Amino acid sequence: MFKIIKKSKRKSTELPFFQVVDASYKLYFKETFIDTKKFIKVEATLSADGLTMTTVSTWATRADFLECITDHIVSTTVIIPTRVYDIENDIENDVTTEE
Repeated sequence: MFKIIKKSKRKSTELPFFQVVDASYKLYFKETFIDTKKFIKVEATLSADGLTMTTVSTWATRADFLECITDHIVSTTVIIPTRVYDIENDIENDVTTEE
């Protein structure tokens, strides 16, 4: 298994973390990565002060994760918009991996 650990820190609890709400994207992700058992699970934990969200995404393999992040639909629907949102809202991210 391959894990991505992302810690996102915001300046205020008034500012929401980025969320994907597009139903067609959620269906695409399910059919492409969940149903094929490439994506295993995601666990999110909010710190006691509500400022830091730690998200652990578990993938079957590193190759499955790389397939996801290079997928055009994932990139244009999630990766790029999340990065833009985080930059515009001064949300800091720290990403590590575990194999």
